[in-house]
Amino acid sequence: MRTQSPDTSLAAERYLIERIRQAPASKHFHLIQSLSQRMLSGQHAKQDARMEAIHTITCGYGHHIGQRVQRALTQYPLWHEQAVDLSAILWPVMQALKAAGISSYIGGSIASSLHGMQQSARDIDLVLIGQQSRSLSLDTIFAPLSETYLVEPEEIQQALMEKRTVSLLHLGTLMKLDLIFPETSGFDEAMQVTLVSLPLDERYEPFPVASALEMAVWKLVRCARELATRPDGMVNDGEWNDLLGILKVQGPRFDLVRFTYWAHQLGAEHLLPLALDDAGLTSPQTSSSRLRIASRKILVEERWLLSIFFISFLVGKEALKGFEMNLMMIVAHLSLA
Repeated sequence: MRTQSPDTSLAAERYLIERIRQAPASKHFHLIQSLSQRMLSGQHAKQDARMEAIHTITCGYGHHIGQRVQRALTQYPLWHEQAVDLSAILWPVMQALKAAGISSYIGGSIASSLHGMQQSARDIDLVLIGQQSRSLSLDTIFAPLSETYLVEPEEIQQALMEKRTVSLLHLGTLMKLDLIFPETSGFDEAMQVTLVSLPLDERYEPFPVASALEMAVWKLVRCARELATRPDGMVNDGEWNDLLGILKVQGPRFDLVRFTYWAHQLGAEHLLPLALDDAGLTSPQTSSSRLRIASRKILVEERWLLSIFFISFLVGKEALKGFEMNLMMIVAHLSLA
């Protein structure tokens, strides 16, 4: 197993991993939040706090968002940066999306940190799924957010139509929140049924979060895609360490069969041996016959779970019970065939 840092001993890292495994999700979440505090430097006491914030945001998020922040902060002459409260930033947006008929779940660096080694969150990713018809306009739905978020309903409406990422900005903390549409047909649908519900903050209901499997597959695929474009043949250390952190912390609980299956499906199988070796995991048996059997079982199970997911979304859990029992019998029969 390769340690996350060259100056960390193997024994020390194994001890850390065991402590992470024992800690509840809420503790992981609060550590991520602490690491994500981005208080302005204050090195220039005479410099206006708003100008320093605009400069920081422009450097971090780009000129377009920097201009939006500059226009917004002119309305708040006494503005000062607040401490990051990830739950309080996430919850109102997720509820507004829900009112718009759109389900969402936490992805990105927060999800990978919850399943692996904790790190700071430069921004927040919300993956959008299950858009339904709505009776209210987006202007009405997002109006309550306008006091605390830099939000433009027209831009969100256009992004929903074009299925592209759109960004909101929490004005108090200047934390960017990206609304992301799934990109990879088949994989994204299969991952929706692996979502986990985690109690991250006692003030709110459990939050839906991308699974460790989804985050690990995406990290591996992103490393493979970046490797293909780099002339030096090097893997991005940040992405690679994120992936290893997930694999190490999940350890024996991690579904290596599905991980291997999706790595092959998405063209990242050449990095599998290195990832598993660096994480100290044993590769599952992947002979062609065993892989075909595993793939068939995965497809059957995921079609069943996906059916359950969408029917539950449409008709509710109570109406689902009878259908679920019949479908489980069918799947059991297919799996034994």
